[in-house]
Amino acid sequence: MRRQMLRNARKTELSWRQWLQNYPGHPLAEDAAFRLMRSLECQGKRKQAFEVLLTHLFVPGGAAQRDFRSRFVWMLDVGLSSGELAEFQRLNPDSPALPLVRYALAVRAARQHRYQRALNLTRGLSLERPYHATLGGPWPVFSPDSALQSLDLCLKEQRSRWQGMLGQDRRTWARRWSDDDGWRLGYLYLHAGQRRAALEAADGFVDSLALEPGGRPDAALLRRHLQQANQRAVALELLARLAQDQEVLYWRIRLLHQQKVEGCAYESRAIIPLPGLPKAPRETWYASQVEYLTRCLEQRYPGGELCDEALMVCYRLTGDQNFLREIRLFYPGSNQARLLPLVGSERDPTESPVY
Repeated sequence: MRRQMLRNARKTELSWRQWLQNYPGHPLAEDAAFRLMRSLECQGKRKQAFEVLLTHLFVPGGAAQRDFRSRFVWMLDVGLSSGELAEFQRLNPDSPALPLVRYALAVRAARQHRYQRALNLTRGLSLERPYHATLGGPWPVFSPDSALQSLDLCLKEQRSRWQGMLGQDRRTWARRWSDDDGWRLGYLYLHAGQRRAALEAADGFVDSLALEPGGRPDAALLRRHLQQANQRAVALELLARLAQDQEVLYWRIRLLHQQKVEGCAYESRAIIPLPGLPKAPRETWYASQVEYLTRCLEQRYPGGELCDEALMVCYRLTGDQNFLREIRLFYPGSNQARLLPLVGSERDPTESPVY
C-alpha cells in the first residue's frame, strides 16, 4: 500500500487539490490538507508541503492541528534542508515560529560539528513563548533530570555541551557523541522526548520504503539528515576518518551492534548505508559491516585482545556458530573463550555485552 502511495503521489496531490477546491469549508478540509501535504512530501516537494503545513498550523481548533504540529517539528528536525530553513527565516521575519526555526538551524549546525555557529545562533534565544505560540501549549516536561524542567533550561544545557566541543579533536568528538547521553548534542528538544516513539509508530515520519529505490526522489537528502541526527551514525562517521587502530575498529563494531540491537528499527534501516563502509545488502547490512570490520581487526592485529570480543558480536548478530568455533580455535585463552560454556544459557553473560 505504501509503495502504491509513493507511485501515485502526483495523482493523489491533484485529487486532494481538486477536493479542497470543491469543498473549502468542509469539516474534513484540514484532514484533506494534511493528506495533500503528505502527497507533496512523497514527491520531494518539501517547500510546497511546508507551505501547506504553515497555512494550517495556526488554525485554532483545527481537526488535524495535532498532526500538523507534529509534522512541523519533524520538518525542522530532518524534513527540510538547512537552506530551506534559512530561506524561511529570511522571508518570514515576523513569524512566531522564527525562534524555533533558528534553534533548528543551530541543532543542524551542531550535528555537522559547527559548534561555534550553533552557539552564535542560540545566543540570547528563548524558546518557551515561541513554542507556546506555534505549537499551542506549554512544552511538556519529559526529562527526569531536575535541571531540565523547561525548554530554555534544556537549551542552556545543550549550549554548554556545544561549548565543550570547541577546540577538541575528532576522537574526542566521537567519544562524546557515542556516550550514553551523547544524543543530547544533536537532539531537537522540540520533540519533548517523543522522537523515538514517533519513529517507531507505523505511520511515523521515517517510512523506510520512501528512502529505498523507487521511493522519494529526495531520499538521499533525507537519509543524510537522518544520519546527522543519529548519535551513533555521527560517531561512526567520525571514527571512519581516524587511524584504524584496535580501539577504533572495535569501537565501530560495537556502535553498529548497539544501533542494530538497541536503536529504533525504522531509523536503523533508514540511515543505511553509512559513509565509510562497503556496500552490502540492506537485509544483512549491519551483520555484514560488523563481520567486515572484525576481519579487518584480525588481519591488522592478529591475536589482538579485542578479536574474540568482535567475533562474539558477530555471533550475536547472526547466530552463526562458526564465530564461536573461531573463538575456541584461535583465541582459546581469551575472555570470550572462557565464557563459551555459558553461551545460550540463562547465565549467559554475553547476551547483553557491556561496552
